[in-house]
Order: sequence, then C-alpha cells, then structure tokens
Amino acid sequence: MITGIKQYNRSDQFEQVTIIKKVNIYFDEKITSRTVFFADDSRKTLRFMMLGESEFGTGASEVMEKLKGEINVAGSERLAYIQGGSIF
Repeated sequence: MITGIKQYNRSDQFEQVTIIKKVNIYFDEKITSRTVFFADDSRKTLRFMMLGESEFGTGASEVMEKLKGEINVAGSERLAYIQGGSIF
C-alpha cells in the first residue's frame, strides 16, 4: 500500500558522500542504480529510470523520492500517480 505521498523541499546535492562506482542494471539497461554512503554510515540508492514498465519487489519498506517526471505506482489497493518532487 502506498502511503505518505506529499510534496517536499529537498537539497539539490549530497555532502560528504562515497559513491560506489559499480552499477546495478535492470530491465535491458532501462533502469540503473548506484549506492551512496553518507558520513553517518547511512546509505541511499540512486536509481535512474528510462521510460517503460518495470516491477520491483523489496524485502523491506523503502522511502522513494521522485525528482522529475511522472510515474504510476501500483499499490495493494490502488494505482497512484506520482509527480516529480514527491516522496512516497
């Protein structure tokens, strides 16, 4: 289920990070991701998505930030339309 969709203010850059150069590639290279580690040992995944359909599953809940464009996300109860500048 998708909850907590909202508009938010975010920083345009990350400070004091380590980026892992190894790329993860999905769906015929239409989606790629890289891992970013912060000074406090937390991490984020930067995912770059081209136009198309894909389905991801996760073992744990994730917070996603949609920076630009639009995406339709299927939840357990409904289809959500997410615009750039949103977190869900």
